[in-house]
Amino acid sequence: MTIDPLESVFRLLLVFALAFGIGLERQIRRKPVGFVTFIFVSTGAAALAILAIDLESDNPLTLLGGVITGIGFLGAGALIRANDRVFGFTTAALVWAMAALGVAAGAGLY
Repeated sequence: MTIDPLESVFRLLLVFALAFGIGLERQIRRKPVGFVTFIFVSTGAAALAILAIDLESDNPLTLLGGVITGIGFLGAGALIRANDRVFGFTTAALVWAMAALGVAAGAGLY
């Protein structure tokens, strides 16, 4: 299945706008992960979803499963341990959720 180039651009711009809004909120609150990271994670995931649909029309889920697994490792890097306490669960979950949002928008599920 081939996705129209204008449709691909629309999907990427949609994800960019959503990621910018959420990332800006995190940036204003001075959280460790800001809008640049959210933009890269979500638009990268959307671009990979578009490529997976274009290139692997039989089974795009293999590439998308790799994206979600890889983002899980990135989110784990947001966790901070200090004085027997762990911080950053919300940030880690948001990184993973933004990747999932990017995959969904890239697949046209909006």
